[in-house]
Amino acid sequence: MSDVQTSLTFRANAARAIRDAHLRSAMRQAADTFGTKRADAFAPVADLEALRDKASALRLQVLDRLGEYGETFAAAATKAGATVHRAKDASSAREIIAGILTDHGAKTVVKAKSMVSEEIHLNAHLEKAGMEVLETDLGEYIIQLVGETPSHIIVPAIHKNRRQVGRLFAEKLGVEYTEDPQVLTKIARRAIREKFLNADAGLSGANFAAAASGSLVLFTNEG
Repeated sequence: MSDVQTSLTFRANAARAIRDAHLRSAMRQAADTFGTKRADAFAPVADLEALRDKASALRLQVLDRLGEYGETFAAAATKAGATVHRAKDASSAREIIAGILTDHGAKTVVKAKSMVSEEIHLNAHLEKAGMEVLETDLGEYIIQLVGETPSHIIVPAIHKNRRQVGRLFAEKLGVEYTEDPQVLTKIARRAIREKFLNADAGLSGANFAAAASGSLVLFTNEG
């Protein structure tokens, strides 16, 4: 699953993944665990389906009037002191971001999870411009170390089991092999934190934008 996913390579990559017994096992176990934890998290919610329907309706409403909401957001964000850039395509977005970082002399960049940055292949572009880019989301960090692309929009490394991650950390980070998830998390935290504290710049996606106030909103379940 290390190939860049495109319409031309997807079928071949999917066929190869289906034949991978270890991958199938990891995905099955991860999916079961994810489903159980999700059910536990939403157990206190009285009417989850009604909330989902409301959120879906709001999203469709925004998509139907995206241009209007985009203009409202840009005006409000600018009034609040932000600089709004408009990119017509992936190439333009990469150039804008790289230009901002270059103008500020950034050489080391830490990133929060952003699937949009994956879609436009931002990391490779910044690295080509001479910058060191580090993913700080644990799943994305694992994927970056192994040189693959995310397999899930929420859980990027859902196809990796703890034994694979243990071997990866031992190889790439020079630590003693362990399969303990808590220990593995602490190892990653130490490695990422050192880079995080010394980075020149940070990049983050957003879960949604509030048009009226020009605000960017991020949710996290990681504390």
